[in-house]
Amino acid sequence: MKIVIKQMLMPLLFLAVQLSSAQNIGIGTATPHTSAKLDVQSQNSGVLLPRMSSAQRKAISNPAKGLLVFDTDTNAFMYWNGTEWQMLVPGNASGGMPTEIMNPGSSAVNNFGYEVAISGNFAAVAALHSSNINRPVYIYEKTTEGWLQRQEITCPDAGGTFFGNSLDMDGDYLVIGDYFWKNANSTSVGKVFIFKRTNGIYTYENGIQSVSASQDYFAYDVAVSQSTPDGPVVAVGMPHYSATIPARFWSGRVLLYKKVNNNWVLAQNILPTQMLAGDQTGFSVDINGSILVVGAPYRETNSGGVYIYELAAAGSSWQQTGSYLGGGANDMLFGYSVSASNNFVAAGMPAFTTGKKGKVVLFKKLTTNNWTPTWLNEPSHFSGETSNSFFGQSVSLSGDYLLVAAPSSNFTLGSTHKYGMETGRAVLYKLRLVAGVIPVSLLKVSEAEFASPDNSFAKAVGISGGNVIIGHQHAADESSAIKGSVTFSSYDE
Repeated sequence: MKIVIKQMLMPLLFLAVQLSSAQNIGIGTATPHTSAKLDVQSQNSGVLLPRMSSAQRKAISNPAKGLLVFDTDTNAFMYWNGTEWQMLVPGNASGGMPTEIMNPGSSAVNNFGYEVAISGNFAAVAALHSSNINRPVYIYEKTTEGWLQRQEITCPDAGGTFFGNSLDMDGDYLVIGDYFWKNANSTSVGKVFIFKRTNGIYTYENGIQSVSASQDYFAYDVAVSQSTPDGPVVAVGMPHYSATIPARFWSGRVLLYKKVNNNWVLAQNILPTQMLAGDQTGFSVDINGSILVVGAPYRETNSGGVYIYELAAAGSSWQQTGSYLGGGANDMLFGYSVSASNNFVAAGMPAFTTGKKGKVVLFKKLTTNNWTPTWLNEPSHFSGETSNSFFGQSVSLSGDYLLVAAPSSNFTLGSTHKYGMETGRAVLYKLRLVAGVIPVSLLKVSEAEFASPDNSFAKAVGISGGNVIIGHQHAADESSAIKGSVTFSSYDE
């Protein structure tokens, strides 16, 4: 019977299409607009495009350029641009639009978004401010209702001073640094706090106090990887450490701790062979699987440097397999920010050129001990808007995706932006490797809604598993109070 009905309806539908004016199809209207091949009008219903999972969408054979579907996993419309699938608008679990979350704390807790970290569907946000000693770190989880606050973590002991000045997450682990943490003698030696997630809740597991009795900025930056060949490993930057043999003031170092029988033990002291006085090695650090990257941005009059280490097998030592120095040009701050993924290493150079426009250097390992660099300039449409975009102040890698911060907010005479201020930006890229070269595709630029003096939008950024977090520590609430915010978004992996 269904077949008979279809056979009867098809000629009628064909006739209706043919009778529409000027070959334009109208649904709900007898006079479709002449500029539209299809004009659908309704006041109580909409149009449903094909809906499918990400796996079903990616399985479409030979998609036509411009093909549009709705992805039920990303909750966003996806289109084929002729090369790859892209979102019409970066989405999130609450409906396909970037979500801004304001500081949930009291008036004393501002600078929310000072530091951020993200791993999968969990994120951490620090709210660092001198007027509040009990500084919190907020935990968010991505759900079907969007990003929801799950926890508020404060320093587990009485020595906390700048709790949350550094953050990192990977898998079930969260590490929080406090480089001004005070010991029993009230000396600011620094400490890193390790938390582990069980059943969606992070609980305090252990704290590692600086091995030094002086203020060496222990935990100025921290990083964690759950899946190194040695199991979970925490890297702790110590940029104001002064080497003794030979004597090198503020040469810096990185300490690696691994988990052995539920205890965190010192595994290795990272001291690059090229290290000089004043380098501040460990100012930035990241670890991912078998790759460790260390930044020394103040080497040789702020020219900077980056060191890459690898761990070949469990129980072995991390070996330096790459060293890249700033080349002698002053004030580039090469290595101010660093990030590592399974395929790439990224290093920010936010003060590159006298105008401080900034650059990012991408490294890809092609052969043993050979990390090939590619230079990434700020997007071309940044040019001329400001001389201080600081592109590369923060970088974050996840697989073949790179998020770069450019948190400029300087006054620009004649600027088209509100109040004559230049907004900060976060820029998302897709990376590839073709014949030894890294082509880079610009996917998305997120900007502050409006500019304000020193708004620091995108001072801190993070990316993981299709999710993006952008810190905006000086964002104002509805009463114009500076409290800070973070923006969540997503992309298609």
